[in-house]
This record gives sequence, C-alpha cells and structure tokens, in this order.
Amino acid sequence: MVVEGSWELKSGTRDSGPGGVYDGTFIEDWEFVEGAGDLDICNGRFGVTPEYPDGIYHYYITDDYPYIARCVHGQPDSSFPSRR
Repeated sequence: MVVEGSWELKSGTRDSGPGGVYDGTFIEDWEFVEGAGDLDICNGRFGVTPEYPDGIYHYYITDDYPYIARCVHGQPDSSFPSRR
C-alpha cells in the first residue's frame, strides 16, 4: 500500500526572507493541505498493522517533505518512563 502525504509546495514567490520562488528549500515553502493525501499534519494516520489488527495510530517516513514526523499526537502510555 502506498500512502501520500498532505504537504504541498506553495506556488508563486516568497514575499519576504530570501525571496525567489517557492522551491522546497525552506520549511516555509510548504503548506499542509487537509485531505490532499492520506497522512495528517504529523505524517501519521490510524490504520491496521500486522502487530495491531484492530488498528493503531502510526507515523510514516516519506520520500517527500516532511520526510519524518515534525510533531507527535496523543499522550504517552503511563508505562513509558519519564524524566523528572
């Protein structure tokens, strides 16, 4: 199964900063477009995996921006150790 991210390269030119066309060089060149792909803003989605046949939220590494998750969803399980 191939999944698609929902981040798209903006069109046009940058109004500030380095100027020039949006070419993907900078984080600000990209925008999240809800429903444009299969993944949410954190490059994840809820789905079935071999280990979780009832489904689980999981993240994807993609060939296109943002490549790896730039944010996380949810709360860690209470069994997850924390620093104090």
